[in-house]
Parts: sequence; structure tokens; C-alpha cells
Amino acid sequence: MFSYVAYLIIVNLLTYVLLESKTTVLSADTKPIYVGEAIFVDDIPSPKDCLYGAFIYSTKPLAHVRSIELDPSLKQLNTLGVVTVEDIPEGGGNFGASTIFGPEPLFGDPVTQCAGEPLAIVVWLL
Repeated sequence: MFSYVAYLIIVNLLTYVLLESKTTVLSADTKPIYVGEAIFVDDIPSPKDCLYGAFIYSTKPLAHVRSIELDPSLKQLNTLGVVTVEDIPEGGGNFGASTIFGPEPLFGDPVTQCAGEPLAIVVWLL
């Protein structure tokens, strides 16, 4: 079996040979990636007044969520609000995903099922 280092060396050599050869073996879709001309999502500038968000995750399994308090240093981020399970309108569901085991909740309420379960989303404006 090849080691990971040997694998990287072979991939780099093949990439170099393919890029330096006069015959093109790369497809039109993959060539921009190898030559560094591909445009990725992070390369696209954000529109004006774009909202950003980040999940707040539970650090403990089977924990009762009493309250969620933000660090005062988040004020400098121009925090607009926190979306929790209480913000889901009446008649709406707390569904994050549908799996073969059944629906998974988007937010842990009132008890988290596992560590790392989303509890809220913080929204801010840059």
C-alpha cells in the first residue's frame, strides 16, 4: 500500500506532467481548477447589506436549555438578532432534516439530544 506522502507526490507529478504537456488530457471543466483560474463561492463578493449567520451549538448532551446569552463583544458585529425554537411561528414545525430514522429537529428543545445539536442562529450585518 502507498503511504499518503507517496500518494501526494504521485498526484503532484501527474498534475505537473498534464499541465506541462502539449497534449491536453484535462477536460474543459477541470482545467481551470488545475491552473488556478476557477472561481469558487468564496471568490464572489458579497452583495451590499448581506446578512450573515452562525449556529450556536449545545456543548452538553441531554441538557435542558434555560436561556441563551450572547457575549457582549458580539455587539461590535452589529448583531441583528438570535433565532431560536421560540421564534418558529404557530403551526410551523421544528424540522431540520428528514432522515431514514424520522424527522430531525432544527433546534434542541426543551432538551438537547446530543452535544453539537443546534440551539439557535445568530444573525448579523457586515
